[in-house]
Amino acid sequence: MFYKVVFAVVVSFALTSALPIPGDIGGSLPSPLGDIIKQITDLLDSLKAQLPVPLPELPEVPVPTVPEIPIELPTLPEVPTLPEVPAVPEIPSA
Repeated sequence: MFYKVVFAVVVSFALTSALPIPGDIGGSLPSPLGDIIKQITDLLDSLKAQLPVPLPELPEVPVPTVPEIPIELPTLPEVPTLPEVPAVPEIPSA
């Protein structure tokens, strides 16, 4: 995020200082772009020096394969059917 802000400020300053000013005889103002680039380069180099040293890349470790264990599902016994329930005789209404 910091680099984006610095880049935006530098680019906007460089663009505005390079644009001709209306009514100005002789064109645009001299651009201090070289000094700005040197200052930014020095700033980035000092920031890089403050960053922690990156860890070395570790070699890729092969992942062992897991043997497939055959799973035998037991067969379910047939569900017994219930005997048919006899119908209840109707009770005569009085």
